[in-house]
Amino acid sequence: MILRTVDEEDPVKKEKMIDAFKWMWLDEKTFFNPFSLEAVYAYICKLEMQYRWAKLDPETGKETFKQIIDNLRGEAKVPEEFIQK
Repeated sequence: MILRTVDEEDPVKKEKMIDAFKWMWLDEKTFFNPFSLEAVYAYICKLEMQYRWAKLDPETGKETFKQIIDNLRGEAKVPEEFIQK
């Protein structure tokens, strides 16, 4: 699974594969002690992963990306020596 993740070109699919790997790892580490403190933390991690994916929206992502690019463009300054007068 890890090798397929490295080869994946689509960033969304890659992110989902990474989260699936994390999920399986958490399950593996807490399977035999479902009521341990570690299992509770694993449950919280899984909830956070679910919450993150649930709140992602393509339109919101595009707007956020656009704002980041606009902010970077606004902050970028060309040194005076490169400006033709």
